[in-house]
Amino acid sequence: MTFRRPGGGIGGPVHGAIDHYDTTSARQTFAHWDSRFIRWMECGGFHADYCTDLDIHADGDLCRRYRLLLSVGHDEYWSEPTRHAVERCVECGGNLAFFGANVCWWRVHIVDDGNAMVCHQGGPHGALDHWWPPTGVHRPEDSLTGVSYRHGGGWWDGPRTPCDFVVQDGTHWLFEGTGLCSADRFGAHTTPPLVGYECDGAPFEAIDAESGLVKLARDAQRFGTPASFRALAVGRLDDDWQELPHREGLGFGEGVHSATMGIHRRNGTVFTIGTTDWAQVLAGGQDPRIERITRNVIDRLLIA
Repeated sequence: MTFRRPGGGIGGPVHGAIDHYDTTSARQTFAHWDSRFIRWMECGGFHADYCTDLDIHADGDLCRRYRLLLSVGHDEYWSEPTRHAVERCVECGGNLAFFGANVCWWRVHIVDDGNAMVCHQGGPHGALDHWWPPTGVHRPEDSLTGVSYRHGGGWWDGPRTPCDFVVQDGTHWLFEGTGLCSADRFGAHTTPPLVGYECDGAPFEAIDAESGLVKLARDAQRFGTPASFRALAVGRLDDDWQELPHREGLGFGEGVHSATMGIHRRNGTVFTIGTTDWAQVLAGGQDPRIERITRNVIDRLLIA
């Protein structure tokens, strides 16, 4: 893909299914997620500097000049220098918050003096640039983010089945001031539904049907989940979800798939929200609990 074209990610024509819940902007554009989150931050009194993935790719020390790095919406394509830089930032005590999903799903190669991007997504030797499998990069994205799309799922066309986030630990600082307690549910009645259109999850062995509380798979660390990872809220995806990807040791659609809100530490703290559509719901001001969770994350990780 060449960057020598007009529009690109800031409003030019893009391919893909129209967002059933918002036809005013295409999904893969700056307007659909990033600008809404930025507007919410600036209206809320947060002052931020802004960069692109290419800035981090070009300057490996950029992230380390800041206490907190935010990634919003749909941060799917990462180069190796970008990932190296972000991981070094966290290892040196910097904090990271993902307010999106489908994060770090593909490795990309920046070529042509920074004017083009290449990603090997198929061919006779398979998808060489998937981050997680041995047939690809063999460097699971969840070792950084705590979650992965292969434990989540996607719903691209038409209205989706609304799913609740279920609070796993209501005593955690994430939920301070929200009124939410363990096993409480939220997010199913917003527009768009908070869970979707693509979700990242953790590998769960089981979810209690009545309480919605989860149990992490016994082999989770073997496949990339950090030992310190804690699930804070989980939205289970129904069996009718349009895509439930392959999980290690299971077939397509098998096992528990979810949007997983969670946190782990590796010197710095890494938080993930587990759903692409958080920014849309947040910017719409539909649920004060969603705004409070977002503010709790930013406030805490700016000083932690």
